[in-house]
Amino acid sequence: MEADSNDKPGFLAALLNRIPERTIGMRTTAVFETVLFLGVLTALNYLFSDGSRFIDFAPHPYWIIILLIATQYGTNEALTAAILASVLLLAWNLPEQAMDESTFDYIFKISFRPLLWIVAAVVIGELRVHHIQQMQGLQRDFAETEKREKSITRAYEQLRNVKEGLEARIAGHLQGTVALHQSLKSIEGLSPVQILMGVGEMVANVINPEKFSVYSFGPNGFEVISSLGWTEEDGFSRRITSDSKLYQEVMKRRRVICSINQQDADILEDEGILVGPLIDPQGGEIFGMLKIETLDFIDLTLTNVETFKILCEWAGSAYAQARQFQETLADTMHNPDTGAMSQQFGQFARQILETMKTEHGVKTTTIDIALSPARRQNARDRIATARRFFKLVQDPLPANAMICDGRRRNMEFVIFIPGAGPRKGKSILSTLDQWRNSNRDDLLQTVEMTFELKSI
Repeated sequence: MEADSNDKPGFLAALLNRIPERTIGMRTTAVFETVLFLGVLTALNYLFSDGSRFIDFAPHPYWIIILLIATQYGTNEALTAAILASVLLLAWNLPEQAMDESTFDYIFKISFRPLLWIVAAVVIGELRVHHIQQMQGLQRDFAETEKREKSITRAYEQLRNVKEGLEARIAGHLQGTVALHQSLKSIEGLSPVQILMGVGEMVANVINPEKFSVYSFGPNGFEVISSLGWTEEDGFSRRITSDSKLYQEVMKRRRVICSINQQDADILEDEGILVGPLIDPQGGEIFGMLKIETLDFIDLTLTNVETFKILCEWAGSAYAQARQFQETLADTMHNPDTGAMSQQFGQFARQILETMKTEHGVKTTTIDIALSPARRQNARDRIATARRFFKLVQDPLPANAMICDGRRRNMEFVIFIPGAGPRKGKSILSTLDQWRNSNRDDLLQTVEMTFELKSI
């Protein structure tokens, strides 16, 4: 029993769903309501009255359904209700014709009420149809307005996002200009390693990639020396050897490779988007490579590609000048940063002094000095510390003492004192210890000095 009660609602719903919404151009519900109302009212007349179908009533009860259908559904349904009401009223229920009544009068009498129903159905139904059409037009206008409002809202959101993106880009360009100036200042030095490290900073400030790397060239191929944005999940190669297509293309054709071209994309595979060699313009040698792995699509423009080429060429020129400067510096007699003699001159002086000891018995005392800053210093601070030390340490030393650079430039020094034996050397070392303990220079207070006495 419970199953049957549960199945009934589903059966009725399925049955109602199968009933068409319209029948012969009219709403099925209007026809059903009309037939149901007329049938019930007529049945009540037969059960509780004489069965004349209210033919003598005024106003007739059938007016109810006709007016309701006309005001609810419109002309077609109202005309159907009027016709059904007329048929149900007059079928086998025609009144008798009076003796003094003409045929015209009789026909007018029996057709007067159906005509009124039909006229009322047409007039009121057309008014309802007009209202329905107006309402449908308003609904269409409302739907279009709502759609237009959503489109305007969506366009506004897109425009706001574009505006915010442009503001962020303008702010980024302004910050990038400042950062570019700082990065240019950071590579004002003439150290080849410093140039290579500074190239990556230039790329980050000018092109703003998400991931990029700088490679140096060596016997084993290209090896990464700095990278930005790499994660453990990335499969980028830290070493690009001679058996790879990218290595062959960079070494042979020496051009910028961009993944926009299908041929270049096949060469790059999963290594990145832009690759460019760093070439010494004087000797034509490749000393490194720039590689951009990830870049925002909106930044992958022809301007940025050309900028990338210019950066590669500029890095090559800067590196060549730095290397030439280092080669020239290696042949100089003194360190231009501090004024001390160069390491190469110190090696030459050591050979001379050893020869003088062997041939003439002239003894020489050497003192190795190492400077250890309390904190890590950059190149500029190291030069300032070494210059200050060189200027102050000359006072306690003899006039014939020579100060040369050690193995660590600007952080290690070798003092040669010709003609000074072990006793004289110990005396000079004691003087340096007293000088170190009594020195109150602010810059040297942050540096630990180590002295080691030797003899030649």
